[in-house]
Amino acid sequence: MDDKPRSGRPPVVPPSQRQAIKKQLKRKHSSVPKVMATLKQKGVNASRSTVWRIAKETQMRSVITRRKPLLTQDHKRGTTRIRKEVHW
Repeated sequence: MDDKPRSGRPPVVPPSQRQAIKKQLKRKHSSVPKVMATLKQKGVNASRSTVWRIAKETQMRSVITRRKPLLTQDHKRGTTRIRKEVHW
């Protein structure tokens, strides 16, 4: 039994390109803007919200990386000295 064709707007991104987007999103350190840039190079016009929707389908979640302080060797030696003085 086949379903009858339904009315409604057809998807902007065809299933083959959706698979390619999902594959790019699963790479390490990928992001929606990076995927959009590669899509634009390939000539695919997909909006940010479309790529984000596909990312949500793959159960990806947004993560904001924690910023680490830039410590030079002098800073590290100074904090070690302070810890010894304060007995942390």
